[in-house]
Amino acid sequence: PGASAAEAIELRRLAAQELLRSGHIADGMQTIQQVLDVSGMKLPSSRTGAMLSLGWQRARIRLRGLEFEERDVSQIAPDVLTRIDAAYAITAGLALVDAIRGASFQAQQLLLSLDAGEPQRVMRALAAEACFIGLRGATAASRSAEVLARVHALARKLDTPFALAIASGAKGIIAHFAGRFRESIE
Repeated sequence: PGASAAEAIELRRLAAQELLRSGHIADGMQTIQQVLDVSGMKLPSSRTGAMLSLGWQRARIRLRGLEFEERDVSQIAPDVLTRIDAAYAITAGLALVDAIRGASFQAQQLLLSLDAGEPQRVMRALAAEACFIGLRGATAASRSAEVLARVHALARKLDTPFALAIASGAKGIIAHFAGRFRESIE
């Protein structure tokens, strides 16, 4: 009560993100749906729809590439930032419980972030991208290392605790997927 429309959406997005992360999937999905409705995004309702969406988004990433033009957050429309952050919330919340829909929203998050060009969101999206690539284990080591190098370069440039933690965490996750458990723990 008393929050502006923009504040209400951001609070719902944050609530959904935490609900999803803490295992309250049904409540988190109900809450994130309110954010998606406002931002014009759709959550695929079926596994087939999610796989089609994922295939489409992956093709768009291959065609587009990972380059971006850096822009300050003040140059980006608030509704674009909300869409990016909503896609991130879904990615983070569903990655371990519904990998296909999580991967589909990860691809959307990456495309939206690259198009917007805000460095912290790009770095966060690239870190998630490196982790999703790393799911394939040792067979994807060179590609995940390539994306991870971009993450580390951006993290060093941003030089914030958040950016450095995201880069370090992504490195550990990828090492785990590749079976390099000692490196993962470090």
